[in-house]
Amino acid sequence: MTKIEGRPYDDMLIDKGFRGFPSLAFMDVEGNVLAQPSGRSVEAFESTLGDLTAWMELKKRAASGDAEKGLKYKLFMTEWNLGMLTWDDVQKKAANLGDLNDKQKAMVAAIKMDAEILELAKGMNTREGRDEAVRKAGGRFHEMMKNGHQPGERAQSAFWNGLMSFAELEQDADLYAKCVAHFKEMYKDEPRAARYLENLQKKLDEMRAGAGTTP
Repeated sequence: MTKIEGRPYDDMLIDKGFRGFPSLAFMDVEGNVLAQPSGRSVEAFESTLGDLTAWMELKKRAASGDAEKGLKYKLFMTEWNLGMLTWDDVQKKAANLGDLNDKQKAMVAAIKMDAEILELAKGMNTREGRDEAVRKAGGRFHEMMKNGHQPGERAQSAFWNGLMSFAELEQDADLYAKCVAHFKEMYKDEPRAARYLENLQKKLDEMRAGAGTTP
């Protein structure tokens, strides 16, 4: 993003779907983004590289007609962990995994809900019609919470931020308090998050004061 006239690939950052520096990803020889490391540490890079290596091997086996029981499930799980599957992908592939044991069925069900969370969260990223999108997404997330669903790592941020936006829009201080408690626990060892957490608590106090309630 040098904005130097005539420089090749100067729009690569945006073209690949990234927002700022540093943006880290593994790409194939054609420049297609395959996966992004879950963090910036060497361990995160090695973990993602290991998953990609496993994925390539599973793809080869599936393409060769390998009929090993559970191969489709392994491929599905690897692609989900690498962030390769959209909401539609999850629905289609989950319906074609063959016989699964109870543990595998539970994992697939949880992934389907997490994929739904990520899909609904997309609607909250636009200004036009945002309140409606927040009510739709947050209402669904609240329902999931009441039914005991715990979002996986990939969906946690979307889930809790969506819930918090929903709680603020609906002026639901009790739900907002649960979100604040989650973020306090999440960032308890992060000094740089202190101001953010203070602002969340301030907003909660204002909501409770407006509703005439106390902690």
